[in-house]
Amino acid sequence: MRRVAGGGQVTEVCAPWCDHTHWNYQDGALDDLAHWSVETAMHVEMPEGCDGGEATETVAILILAVRLQVKPYSEDPRRNRPFVSFWPWEGEDMGALSPEELAALIAQVRAHCDRLEREVLARLVAARAEFGRG
Repeated sequence: MRRVAGGGQVTEVCAPWCDHTHWNYQDGALDDLAHWSVETAMHVEMPEGCDGGEATETVAILILAVRLQVKPYSEDPRRNRPFVSFWPWEGEDMGALSPEELAALIAQVRAHCDRLEREVLARLVAARAEFGRG
């Protein structure tokens, strides 16, 4: 049960995919209510704290994170039906993506990874062989 700012209350039923506890959604404006799933993301270890050019430790960051969401009472038609939020890297959200926009993004990422494997990996292997330290 959610008490609505300005009076009244509403019972909101979560979608089967909603993993949000809603612990902080007991009071407030209806358009603040959001349902979301656990994010699907890739963790990458990044060097942190350089000392003379060498990393002294690493930190894990999230990249390519996607979370299914809906804000059922939003006036924004891109957010009041299920959408995904996509974060290329931590802290950067591309906004509400439709299924078509997500499919196009997946195709771009897949093509880029294929190109990395086909072109950059081959050049790296060849460069190391020429360098003599494999």
